[in-house]
Amino acid sequence: MQQQQQQQQQQQQQQQQQQQQQQQQQQQQQQQQQQQQQQQQQQQQQQQQQQQQQQQQQQQQQQQQQQQQQQQQQQQQQQQQQQQQQQQQQQQQQQQQQQQQQQQQQQQQQQQQQQQQQQ
Repeated sequence: MQQQQQQQQQQQQQQQQQQQQQQQQQQQQQQQQQQQQQQQQQQQQQQQQQQQQQQQQQQQQQQQQQQQQQQQQQQQQQQQQQQQQQQQQQQQQQQQQQQQQQQQQQQQQQQQQQQQQQQ
């Protein structure tokens, strides 16, 4: 009888050990699941970052376009300024011509005076 009882106790101990092992396995599985969830969250965050980058790129492109437009406007203004300068030059030339004409008239008057004196 005593021997049988000892055997039974041993069997019970073995069963308990098996149960503990099973519990450990379950815990491991749970940990794995948690890790997977974390990975998924990380992936989502990465996607969001990519989207933000795309938006930034678009904004940069728009800014570049605006800058180009501004440059074009500046070029146009420069052209206008050049035209104005040309007009000013033309005016100066006209003034010079007028001065020359005045000088010629003065010379003619002087000649007339000389003739009168000779007579």
